[in-house]
Amino acid sequence: MTDRSVMARALMYLLAAVGTAIVASVALPNAPLHDEHAVPVLAGIAYAAALGVFFGFERLPSWGIHALLLGVTALISWAVYASSEAGSPYTVFYVWVAVYAAFFFGQWGTALQVGGMLIGYGAALILMGGDATSPALHWALTASALILLAVAIQALTSRLTRLVERLTDVGRADSVTGLYNATAFTEMLDNEVERARRSGNRLGVVICELDDFAAVSSGPLPAAQQQLLASVGAIFRATPRQIDVCARLGSGRFAMLLPYTDEHGAYLLSERLRERIAPLESGRARMSFGVAAFPRSGASSHAVFQAAETALDEAHKAGGDRVMVFQRSTSGARVEVGLPEITETQLG
Repeated sequence: MTDRSVMARALMYLLAAVGTAIVASVALPNAPLHDEHAVPVLAGIAYAAALGVFFGFERLPSWGIHALLLGVTALISWAVYASSEAGSPYTVFYVWVAVYAAFFFGQWGTALQVGGMLIGYGAALILMGGDATSPALHWALTASALILLAVAIQALTSRLTRLVERLTDVGRADSVTGLYNATAFTEMLDNEVERARRSGNRLGVVICELDDFAAVSSGPLPAAQQQLLASVGAIFRATPRQIDVCARLGSGRFAMLLPYTDEHGAYLLSERLRERIAPLESGRARMSFGVAAFPRSGASSHAVFQAAETALDEAHKAGGDRVMVFQRSTSGARVEVGLPEITETQLG
């Protein structure tokens, strides 16, 4: 619904259909516009606009599509007026415009187009004067039909969009914790590193793992492990900022992406998470954290991820239940020292 090539193709068909209908009004005997000399000119304009949209849609601004659609509405309104019939068969093209607007535009864009059609049709009926039979009734029926049609299509497309988003989220979410899964994390890591590279900002990357988490090799996890993972997932969802990304990579391993954050900030957040996870399982839960940051720890997403993995390995080797920060100047990682003590206010 947001693909400009699809929008352009649909608008081209609409313009071509209106032009063809006008041509048919001349070609068919006793058609309402059979004697109108302006018909060939208007049909040519419609066809030219259709070709122009198809070949030049990439350079056409958003307001240009609205303007062209309002032009189609004006052309339909002229056809209704020239036919001298309040119930002119050309009013059916209003339905096409309403469908197009409701499908491709938002609420305000659709309201603009429907309003334009009601004004155009009303102007045509007023200009007909006494030639129109029951103009108020025809306008009211047409207005109600167009509004109901637009509202129904908007509701359906909105529901379809939400359904697609939910299905997409389901495919990117871990079923146990509700966090992102490994596939989604890898994709977002590449995107965030590229964004940080372009903007010159820092990006914190944290890889962490529950100590002594013995995952089963096959089959579902035991209920106790699922409960522990779900509790950890809840802490990960509640603690970081809204812009941070948390994921479960598999087994008892988790990861975080922290935009606009260096090693210092990533360390503080990791310590906060470690202390909140410690009371789980009657105080037996332990988690180790490896901290790295772009660009100091690596110039690519793979390098930064590997740096965080290295820091996590060092945390495990040091006995676990601690946060290690990657240090390029040493063989692996070190515990960050000299950082301010985390107070109860910071933990709150």
